[in-house]
Amino acid sequence: MAKAAFYAVKDGRKTGIFHNWNDCKEQVIGYAGAVYKKFPSETEAKSFINGDGSNITIKKGKQIFYAVASGHKQGIYNNWSACSEQIKGLDDCKYRKFYSLKEAENFIRRHNIKEGYKDDIDINSLKRARGEEDVNETQNKARKQEQEQESNIDPSGDTFYGIKYKSGKSKIVKTWNECRKATSGIQGVTFKRFDNLMSAEFFTMPDEQDTPSSPTSKDNMTELFLQKNSEAILQRQKELKPTVVFCDGSFIASSYGKSKAGFGVYFGPGDYRNIAQPLKKEPKNSFISEAKAIEYVLSHVMKDVEKYVSGELEIMPKYSISSDSETMKNILHSYASHWTDKDYEKRSDLPELKQIVENFGKIRKFYHDNSPIFNDFKFEITWVKGHVGIEGNEQADQLAREGAEKSIQ
Repeated sequence: MAKAAFYAVKDGRKTGIFHNWNDCKEQVIGYAGAVYKKFPSETEAKSFINGDGSNITIKKGKQIFYAVASGHKQGIYNNWSACSEQIKGLDDCKYRKFYSLKEAENFIRRHNIKEGYKDDIDINSLKRARGEEDVNETQNKARKQEQEQESNIDPSGDTFYGIKYKSGKSKIVKTWNECRKATSGIQGVTFKRFDNLMSAEFFTMPDEQDTPSSPTSKDNMTELFLQKNSEAILQRQKELKPTVVFCDGSFIASSYGKSKAGFGVYFGPGDYRNIAQPLKKEPKNSFISEAKAIEYVLSHVMKDVEKYVSGELEIMPKYSISSDSETMKNILHSYASHWTDKDYEKRSDLPELKQIVENFGKIRKFYHDNSPIFNDFKFEITWVKGHVGIEGNEQADQLAREGAEKSIQ
């Protein structure tokens, strides 16, 4: 029989003694400055609330800031109720919880720079987040002056090259010769030219998905998971080995008649999702085939995510995609995060590309948001050199060629 527990809330939405964590957390999670503690006896809990327990360590909740970068209204909120109103009913929203106001501000600024918006944050939302009654015109002007000094146009008129390496290291150089020397012959490196230092610095920042969750949020997430699942399921989910899905595209050029193209995907021996698929339209190169292969994988991973979220799937596989298309890897991991609609229009031969990017981002965010459950697993596309005897890649290559042969009978 489980021991009785008494959760004393000294400062929260409601004060009092609660007999289970579910009731207690409703009063303290997201409540700035919450004070609460678990006790083995009701006497100690009452003493804590009445202020008699001078020798008792107070468990004080951290100040929480909810940053909404993309929602009904962008801003920073200090409780979940206000934040949830800004994302309700939206599929494509972007928000995150922080334990410092500065981190919340930077999260929104990074989003605004990435999307090409003005680097600005609703001053009234900062006022609310700081707990201030008002912000006068002088403060507004001072903030605008500060932002103008940090504007996107570098006064020197110089160019900047942001470089990111596979190891996670990065650097910024100012000339093409320096950039070429720093990237030539290196596998997995990405780089981009900018006309201002701020954008180059943003490009070289680690991805948001690489930012570890705070210990507090990890504990909360694990506790919430265990309310619906057993310790055994949690352990199985954490220890689950990644499922590597191999995909490949095939393009057979023809000097007469029509070229052939198709793609292949290999989930594993006997898996019903393995496929050799021809392309309906005649492509100009192998890029379309490679992209369609990844699109197919993402669609099946998304189905599993939806089943897992709905409770239909008890254990969620840890998927990893392996492809010999370095172009698609770089698009999804680096380039697309800076693209606008015009960039997608340039790739009109692949209208599905935007949806591919969105699905990749959603899946990556799912694993990141649930990182304590998946033991900090990161969803990625790994580049693999073709035709070097890797079993899964050879299977995908064979399926891709079979798909291409089916394209024109």
